Amino acid sequence: MKIWLTAKLKNRKYSSADFVKKELGQELFYEDSGRPYAQPEEGEAAFISISHTRNFLTLLEAGYSCGIDIEEVTRKPGAAIARRLHPLEQQYLGGLEPGGKEWRQEFLRIWVCKEAYMKMCGEGIRMGLSKFSVLDEELCYREVLSCENYPDGFLLMPELSPDLICAVSLERPEEFEGVIISEYKGEAKKSVGEAAADMLARRDYMRDELAQKLIKKGYGKEEVDLCIQQLVELGYIDDEALASGLARQAAEKGRGRRRIAFELGRRGAKDNLVEKTLEEIAEDETLPTERERAMRQANKIVGNSDIDEKLLNRVGRRLAGLGYEASVVYDVIAEIRRKR
Repeated sequence: MKIWLTAKLKNRKYSSADFVKKELGQELFYEDSGRPYAQPEEGEAAFISISHTRNFLTLLEAGYSCGIDIEEVTRKPGAAIARRLHPLEQQYLGGLEPGGKEWRQEFLRIWVCKEAYMKMCGEGIRMGLSKFSVLDEELCYREVLSCENYPDGFLLMPELSPDLICAVSLERPEEFEGVIISEYKGEAKKSVGEAAADMLARRDYMRDELAQKLIKKGYGKEEVDLCIQQLVELGYIDDEALASGLARQAAEKGRGRRRIAFELGRRGAKDNLVEKTLEEIAEDETLPTERERAMRQANKIVGNSDIDEKLLNRVGRRLAGLGYEASVVYDVIAEIRRKR
């Protein structure tokens, strides 16, 4: 087993194929599943795996099916995708301070282990993050990963660089020959599945929102549509659940109906989903009503101040800015006038 590691990448238009050609002298190809392999002019194809971050690129070559994944230790993942992990992994992270340094580092360790195994299996994130755990019942990292209908993967966590967290999964154990530092200075492009997984690890997206982001990154519409459909089927994208959560958060922060609708639309929610979500918020008895929220925001401004027209105008502008409809704004101002 050999691992090549680049120095920091430069902004030049090279690709993973160039990297493989430089280090192995072989052409890079991809299976239908997206798993890469290197093919010499003569002889059998090599088992390889590629992973890269913003600044680093790694290449793994092994005698059997293999997978490698790296993450930079400075990466700050969001907690959203942690809810899709296996229950054992969620339990382990749940014992740490959410978003804290230890939580982030352990999340990244879990993430690279899962990615390496899913790559070895030739599936990537399509395999499903909750189908297997990299931790055992004692919440310790497993030495061998397994998942129904897939081969076992022998797990290694080699130290490539102080800047990186790395995991390797091998169909059969092999000796680690050490890291080969490459002088490659090119730029590697992730597969659409890897790019989508990275984005979802930071926060939740709606399907159209994520699709547009991926297309802007240069991925083709057909491959993006296929990737999005797979992520929806796996439950990584759920527009209704995300819209409901975002609307509830906005309402709890004192946003009005128009502002909530605008924010949902900006995130990619369709008009019918926006209307459905607003109706659910209005009917939710655990939340303050639209008028109650507006009155609370108004009281924050009024406080113990003497009430005059200047102050009332300020209240009106603030409530309008928070997205409350004119009828609600007028009603709140009228009540404040009655009380003065």
